[in-house]
Order: sequence, then C-alpha cells, then structure tokens
Amino acid sequence: MTTVGLTDCGLQCKVACGCNTANGWYRAVPDGNYTSKTSVKSYDFVIGDDGKLASSGTTLSSAGRTLSGSTKSLSASGSTITCTKQTCSDGYITTKPGVYFSYDTETLRHGEKCYNVTGCASGYASNGTGSGTTLDGYTCYKIQYYTVTIEAKLDDINSCPSSLTSKVGTAVSSCSLDGSSCTPSLGSSTTKTIRRVRGADSYSISLGQDGCYTMGEYLSNDWYLYSNGIQKNGDYMSTEVGSFGPSASDTITGDTTYSLMFNCGKGQCPEDCEYTTTSSDCSNACKYLSDNTCVINGTTYYKGCGSTKCASDETCNGSGTCVCDYSTTKASCDAECKYTGTQCSDGTSYYNGCGSSKCASDEECYNGDCGCKYTTTKATCDAECKYTGTQCSDGSAYYDGCGSSKCSSGQICLSGTCHTHYYECPTGYSNSNSGFIEAKSATKTKTCSCNATTEGTCYYEGHSHYYECPTGYSNSSSGFTNPVSSTQTKTCSCGEKTE
Repeated sequence: MTTVGLTDCGLQCKVACGCNTANGWYRAVPDGNYTSKTSVKSYDFVIGDDGKLASSGTTLSSAGRTLSGSTKSLSASGSTITCTKQTCSDGYITTKPGVYFSYDTETLRHGEKCYNVTGCASGYASNGTGSGTTLDGYTCYKIQYYTVTIEAKLDDINSCPSSLTSKVGTAVSSCSLDGSSCTPSLGSSTTKTIRRVRGADSYSISLGQDGCYTMGEYLSNDWYLYSNGIQKNGDYMSTEVGSFGPSASDTITGDTTYSLMFNCGKGQCPEDCEYTTTSSDCSNACKYLSDNTCVINGTTYYKGCGSTKCASDETCNGSGTCVCDYSTTKASCDAECKYTGTQCSDGTSYYNGCGSSKCASDEECYNGDCGCKYTTTKATCDAECKYTGTQCSDGSAYYDGCGSSKCSSGQICLSGTCHTHYYECPTGYSNSNSGFIEAKSATKTKTCSCNATTEGTCYYEGHSHYYECPTGYSNSSSGFTNPVSSTQTKTCSCGEKTE
C-alpha cells in the first residue's frame, strides 16, 4: 500500500519502509519550516498528510500507540522511520492571491509554491470605489476614475446684453486643481476645463472670482459682471466672493462639475459702492435719508440713515411708525387719587406717569376717593377722660387722637369720670379718733368705693366700762350675813350710768 509520506515495500505485511519523495517527503531534515512523520516498521498502518494514523484493514492490537509533538509516531517494538516535508515560510500562504493584490512567491523543494501578499495591485487601493476584497490583512478595491469639469457661466444669461456674455471668462481670477492650473480658455457663455481624476482621493481646489468686473471696454460704462458664488453639481456651495475652496480639499466620488457663477448688473460696481443702506431701511427705522448715495444695478444705496423722525417721547416700532413710549393712563392715576403727568406729544391718551396727590395731608386714597385717615372718635377720648385732638379737615367726626386729660392731679379716670380716692377703715374702726373715751390706733387695710385699697391708720375705743353701785350698796354679796339685792343706778368712772 503506497501512502502519502511513506513508501510501500511490497511486503505481505505492507510495512512502511521509506519516505515518499514523489510527494515531497525525505529522510533528510530541510532548512526552514518543515513537518515530519514517524512510522514503526513492524505494523501494517498508514500515516496521512494530516498526521493521523489510519488502519489499512488489519486490526492493530499492540498497546502503546501514541501521537506526540510535530513527530507522528506509533510506538511499539521494532525500528521506526521518520520522513520530513518542507512547508511555507512564515507569512506565506499556499492560496494564490487574486488580481486585487501584489505578492511575492517562493518554491519548495518538491515544487509547490507559496505566496506572501505585499499590498494592492496596480489599479487597486484601500480607498478605491470599485470591486474588491480582503486577504491576509490587506483590503483592496478597484480605483475608479471620474470626470471633473470646471466652468465659468452666467447664472441668468438673459439678464445680460448678448455682447457681454462672451466676456464672462475675464472675470475669473484663478483656478487650480491640486496645485495645477485649471483656468479655462474662456470665450463663450459657458466654458470648461475637463480633468480625469482618481476617485476617492482628496484634491485641493481653489477657484477665484473678481467680485465685480467693469465691462466698459466692451460696452458702455454702466454695465458690469459680478460673481454669484460657486456651484457644485448645480447646487450653490458658497455665495462668497473672492478666493474660494469648497473646503481645504474635496473628495471626488463621481463625475463632478464646479461652476463659477456670474451675472450682469448696471450702475456702479458693488466694490466701488461701499454703501448698503436702502431707503426702505431708513423708512422702517423712522429715520431720514443721508445725503451720500451710490447706484448699483438701478438701486440707490445710502451711507446710513440720518436723524430720527420720532419725538423724544417716541420709539420706532421697526415698521416705520413712531410710537409713544408712555403707558400710564388717566384711569390709573384716578385710581390712585393723583393728577396725570405729561401727556404724550402725539396726542394719545398716555402719560409719563402720575403727578401729585389730590388728597389732603390728613387723607388717604380709597378706591379713587380721598378719605380721612384718622380713626379716633370723641367717644373714645371721653371714655379716657381726655379732650379730643385735631378734627379731620373733611369735617368728619374723626380726630388725629386724644388730647390732654380732663382729670386733676391725683385723680384717675373711672368709666369716663375723674375720680378721687377716699379710703374707709373696716367695720369697728374709724378714720378719726374723735368721739372715743380712750382712742387707740391700728394699721388696717382701708378700701375706696372704687374697690381700690391702701394700708392706713384706723382708730378704735380703748376704754372698758366698769359700773359701781351707789353708796350703801355693793357690786358683790360677799361679806354680808343676810344680803338683800335691789336694782340701783350704777355709775362708771367715765360717768356712764346703767341700771
């Protein structure tokens, strides 16, 4: 049995006895990368290119069969044979790259070729816009080529005299594409420079226009060309005048047309007239026109506006009408009981505010009416035993408060009456010592009719009556043998008598 990597010796046991050089297998170990396979001669087996053992049909019953490392072997009794085969160097593959890639090749000793991808093939790039694929870390797409058209043209050809339309090219100041001049040789209303450029690459583009080109050498001095801006594929990219680039660079992804747009005007060149203010600007601002003017394409422009048409108490509403600045009405002043301020000069019923108050100094405004601000009544002062203060100037019965007291010194106001305290001693005592046989004094709480109290001296009787019987009689029966009683007039030492 002939197998990949080994040769069949033709023995009955069909043992492997050598390397299959026809398939690139050798006993010698080559330089560089290689793979090896080892066989035991005493068994019937096959070792394939994948390094796996495969039975030839005979049952392999011997123990100890192993596969290890880069050497594929079947361990058993008997001698072995090892074959090696050269493989691709690091970074090389056996698959041949397609047309998208550039690559290096190497040929192995048995004739097989290996490939190393180095980049994109000519006509292909990583940012190409055509077909492509990715291999071994490289992505390559077919490079597409597009047409770039650069033209100068009139935006509205019907607005210009026919003799002027052929001169549009003279208003182009510069044109460059990636640093190379692209200024067309202009001689008609639409002139072009056409370039073929590689798609997806970024190109710097500079297109220059004169802001205003006087055409007096071709027509009368009242006609001129002026620039409208730049269009890309029919859409305006910019309306600026002068050196222009769509950006610092532009990426071309298809057929592209850049158009430097121009139009005709009549009057002074815009660059020769620096004024931009129109009569409607001043009218809307409620201002007079200035004296300095210039004309562009039939329109008169002014060097700003003059003085305002509005009075000092007015402001322009932006639509040409002076409007009064005041907002106060007579009704609002009446509600505050005040006179109106200065009326607006335009005659409208608005004022710069309210003036002085209509109310007296002792009055306040209540819902548009002046009323006394005092609240004190005569009854209030009478209850305090006081005179009334100043009466309100409107004649109402209200006062600015109460005046001085009606009571004398030492008096108090009691329920509207001036009251003087008189304190009486308690029952059994007298305020005076008069009328007593033997007057004695003591400090007691004395009470006024208003229930006020105070501590003071009170008097009481200090003499006790002792009555003696008349001569020949005794107050006692003691000492008599046979006492006889009778009613007699008894006399006290104070002269008081009793029966």
